Amino acid sequence: MKPKQKNVTSIDLQGTNKGKIQMDYHLGINYALTANGSSVMQSCILENHDMSDWHEIRVQISGTYIQASTCIIDTLRAGQAMQLDTLSITPDTDTLQRLTEAIDTTFSLTVSIGEDTEEFSLPIQLLPFDQWYGSNAAPQQLASFITPNHPYVQQLCRKAAEQKQAWTGNASLNAYQSEDPNQARQQVAAVFETLRKENIAYVVPPASFENEGQRIRMADVIRRDKLGTCLDLTLLMAACLVQ
Repeated sequence: MKPKQKNVTSIDLQGTNKGKIQMDYHLGINYALTANGSSVMQSCILENHDMSDWHEIRVQISGTYIQASTCIIDTLRAGQAMQLDTLSITPDTDTLQRLTEAIDTTFSLTVSIGEDTEEFSLPIQLLPFDQWYGSNAAPQQLASFITPNHPYVQQLCRKAAEQKQAWTGNASLNAYQSEDPNQARQQVAAVFETLRKENIAYVVPPASFENEGQRIRMADVIRRDKLGTCLDLTLLMAACLVQ
């Protein structure tokens, strides 16, 4: 199952009212996307192709895993288009937090103009909570997997402080507060040495049915299994350095 990126959908209204609705949205969504406040839908534009104005317009999105969202418009003039800013695709976050495998599903788009109502079914994919899209889609979401407040990260920082104490006589992990580049280098070196001593073995990424991106081992999984990919350990080290 291949994780989706973005979908630009153009739907022609087939009822008595002639027009079009165009949607630009992420086909694949995970918990990191919503937790960071990123919008699943970038735009939704309703176009009136009729010779007359439309009145009493109602556009709604809903689905099994998608919260209901409604946009109501009093009037859309003939030949005009309108961005539906209040319409959103909002997945159920509890479901996203629990997912261990991707789910291919759909959501409904309902367009009512006066007494004329049409309903369309559109695809969307819910990804596991630990799935990163990859560099081809929202690569910045990788930073969401850096967890500096995880208890294991706190333990590693304590060990890194002790390592730095043994090397320099100073256990402080004060980032750049000392304004001494050597202090910063010593802290990074101490974190690296601490992770080396954890004896974490390299392993391929977790089993996945997706062809793009990668599933990420979180800090608790690395601590438990003592296994990780290059990316897993990079994110864990980044968490220690952030802390």
